[in-house]
Amino acid sequence: MSERHDSIIGDSQGIREARSAVERFATYPTPVVLYGETGTGKELFARLLHLLSPRNNGRFVAVNCASIPETLIESELFGYERGAFTGAEQRRIGLWESANRGALFLDEVGDLSSLAQTKVLRTLQERLIRRVGGTEDIPVDARIIAATHVNLSEGVKAGTFRKDLYYRLHILHVTIPPLRERRDDILLILDYLIRKLCEDWNLGRPPSVSQGAKNKLLVYPWPGNVRELENVATRTLSMSPGARELRADDFQLLESEMAIPPDVLPIFVAKGTLHHMRMQAEAAMVRWALAESDENQTIAAQRLGVHRNTLIEKMRGFRTEGY
Repeated sequence: MSERHDSIIGDSQGIREARSAVERFATYPTPVVLYGETGTGKELFARLLHLLSPRNNGRFVAVNCASIPETLIESELFGYERGAFTGAEQRRIGLWESANRGALFLDEVGDLSSLAQTKVLRTLQERLIRRVGGTEDIPVDARIIAATHVNLSEGVKAGTFRKDLYYRLHILHVTIPPLRERRDDILLILDYLIRKLCEDWNLGRPPSVSQGAKNKLLVYPWPGNVRELENVATRTLSMSPGARELRADDFQLLESEMAIPPDVLPIFVAKGTLHHMRMQAEAAMVRWALAESDENQTIAAQRLGVHRNTLIEKMRGFRTEGY
C-alpha cells in the first residue's frame, strides 16, 4: 500500500487514537514503540511518524529484525569494512548509518538476539556505531522507531529482552488495534483497496460489493488483519475480471476461520440476558448466517436451526430497533 498519509484508512476510535498519538509524537526525536499484531500496518504508521517529523527530508530505513539471521544482524545494522570477513571485498555502509538524520525503523525488535540487543543499546546510549572489522567510532543521529507484535515488558520478565534496552525504547508507544476490533473500518478499507487496484490495473469502473459479501467480510475474524484484507481484495479482483458486482462466493477466506466469531452468542440466549446484548448478539448471528448463505433466507434459517418465518420476524425486529 502507499506511503501517503491517506493510506491509513479508518475512522474507528482505535485508529483515530493511534493516528492522533503518531501526530503528537512526530515532533520529538524520542524513540517510539509501535505495538500491534502482524499485518496491522505498523510500518505505515512508522512512515507517517517520519513524514510528519522535522526529519522528513532524511531517509526512512526499515529493517525486519526477525528476518535477518543472528550472524548477519550486526553487519546489516552497522556495516563492515573491507576484509572484515570472507567475502567482504569492499566497505559497506550499514542501515543505521544510512538512516543518519532520518529514521531507522526496527520492525519486530522483540526478536533481536541478546548480542544484537547489547549493540543496539550501546548505539542508543552513545550515538556511535563501529563497522564490523573497523576501529573507528562513527557518530550517528537517527530517530529510532521500533515495532513489535509481542509485549516487550513480558519479554523483560521472561529474560528474553534487556531491561535497560526496554527503558531506552519504551518512552513513547502507540497501540494499533487489530482489524477485528475495528470492524467499522473493514468496508472503508475494502473500498479503498478495490478502487486503488482498479486504477493501478486499468480495470475501469470498480465493481460494487453485494450486501451478502459485505456481511461475510464483516463477521470474518481477519487473523491476518489489514494485510490479509489486502491479499483477499487482490485475489478476488484477479479471479473476477470484468465483474460488475462481487458476491459472497467471490471472496475466498480461510475455511478454518469461518466459524462464528467467539463474541457472537447463539441466536436464542438465556432469558436473563440484557435486552441490548441479546439483540446485538442475535443480529450478528443473523448477519453471519445470511452472509454464509449469500442472502438466501431459507438456507440462512436452516443454518440457524429456525423456521424461515422466525428469521424474517427477527429481521423485522432488528430493523425496528435499529440493529
